Amino acid sequence: MPPEEPRDSAITALLRAVTLVAAACAAAVIAAPWIFRVVREVPVLAAYPFHRVFDRVAVVAIVGALLLGWRWLRIRFSFRELLKRRHAVRRGVGWCAIGFACIAVLMLAQWHAGLRAVRPHDFPGVLNAVLIGLGSAVVVGFLEECFFRGFLFHTLRQHVRRYTAVCVTSALFASVHLFSLDYFLKPIKNLAPDGAQAMHWSAGVKLVALFLVPLGKPLTVLPGLVGLFLAGWLLAELTMRTRSLWPAIGLHAGWVWAIKVLGHVLKYQDPTPAGAGPVWFCGEKYAATGVLGWLLVGAVILAVNGLLAFAIYRPVTALAELMPHRVLVSLGRVAGRCAYVVCKRQGRIARENLRTALPAVSTAGIEQIVKSSFETLCVVTLEMLSFKSMVRDFPHLVKLTGLEHVEAARATGRPIIFFTGHLGSWEVLALSCGVLNFPFTAIARPLDNEWIYGHVRNLRQRSGIKLLDKKEIAGDVLRILRAREMVGFVGDQYAGSRGAFIEFFGRPASTSPAMALFARKTNAVIICAFDHVLPDGTHSPVIHPPIEVARTANAAADVFAATQQMMALLEAGIRRSPGQWLWMHRKWRPRKPMPASPATP
Repeated sequence: MPPEEPRDSAITALLRAVTLVAAACAAAVIAAPWIFRVVREVPVLAAYPFHRVFDRVAVVAIVGALLLGWRWLRIRFSFRELLKRRHAVRRGVGWCAIGFACIAVLMLAQWHAGLRAVRPHDFPGVLNAVLIGLGSAVVVGFLEECFFRGFLFHTLRQHVRRYTAVCVTSALFASVHLFSLDYFLKPIKNLAPDGAQAMHWSAGVKLVALFLVPLGKPLTVLPGLVGLFLAGWLLAELTMRTRSLWPAIGLHAGWVWAIKVLGHVLKYQDPTPAGAGPVWFCGEKYAATGVLGWLLVGAVILAVNGLLAFAIYRPVTALAELMPHRVLVSLGRVAGRCAYVVCKRQGRIARENLRTALPAVSTAGIEQIVKSSFETLCVVTLEMLSFKSMVRDFPHLVKLTGLEHVEAARATGRPIIFFTGHLGSWEVLALSCGVLNFPFTAIARPLDNEWIYGHVRNLRQRSGIKLLDKKEIAGDVLRILRAREMVGFVGDQYAGSRGAFIEFFGRPASTSPAMALFARKTNAVIICAFDHVLPDGTHSPVIHPPIEVARTANAAADVFAATQQMMALLEAGIRRSPGQWLWMHRKWRPRKPMPASPATP
């Protein structure tokens, strides 16, 4: 349980935020009539009703109050991480297109059901909605997402469980936006101040009082609350999964923009024509209030949070378990040939790597290696989907060479660090340790899909393999090695500017020095092992003699030399089976300037 003091701080901060919001709403009530006067003088905005102007003024006032009162709120929160510019445009535009497409689908369904009709030619109105509507949509999406999914959601996340925070922010999002729904405003449309009445100083007070009238019919309000709650849930899921606000901003802007643009093309018919509908399924003017809208938003939520992928993954794994291994291998090779044709970018990277790493190989030879690399990757993936059968048939599928090196190292009582690369099936080596009952922990990067990763983790642990997430692991690795156990790394990926630039196929390539650093610190031996997939689909892992990390006065040189030895053995293994390494990975990248700071495990 979190300590009591941070919880009290969160409550205080939220109370202060409520105070700021209340003050902002009061300011909006006072300012809205005066701003409405100005809006009436702008030709492009003159048609906006008072309640719409009031809504926008309130949003701007709330966001402005929170920004100005940020220091008073005393919350440890920064938008910097959530608003990183990396991939911001691509993510924002992509999700804006998805949001626009969702609204388009719902409106077309309403048109097909007779709830909407094509407007007469209104090119100026459509152009105005496209241009000005886009700007308005982006501003609304940015401000609201910064408040709801930025400030509010992440403040709650620091003190409550994530789905509690999702529910609270989604409920608040739905409650606030309920006042903008057409069917909610319909009962007060003729009563709401507008025109000259809205310019009176009391117009804002009257409108707030009128907003409470429709709440007397909760069943009328409920469909809108459900749709808006699901929309808020989707935006929160998107922010959680991407660790960025830009996708949520784009999706929100896409919804608002589509409503503005498509509303000028397909007019919602009020009253509902005879025989049209049903409204409960297709929704009213803002279509997410119908069951169809709920289903569409719900499907996108399941896709974003990974449950949809998990629902596909589980039957596929069950089917893979039933297949004979030779059939699985054949399917993997067919899938690999398809991937070779479809994955153009990865194929281009593989060819570029091969031309510089193996310059003596002909163009036809390079193509064959690239194709084999895709095939091997797909075979290994399908094998891991049938993990249970791999464990069951291990003696028939895996023939280890060099196991005596592991036994000799264990006999000395020293800890062991295994190093392998993306050659053949890197999973087979961990599987071997589990089947042979070695005290083995594999370092793994968690899958983006938490549901699939949880299932994979459970399967590995049942076979005797412990998994350690590849993030801030130094303390755990040292504890395992000091207990004289084994730790396994797949360590041939690009290691960034902080890696050691080791010669690999004649060129410097950034490689993690962590394995050698850990070995030097704990007096562990490093054992390199690489798998080779045989033509019949069985595996022949080769285990090399241990590498001793020197312990001279020059620690950096000791670590560099050991890492170079490891990569030299990997290079030899790749040269033996060039079509079984992951050439699609960008291992060789330009060296970037690095701030001077000692690297320690």
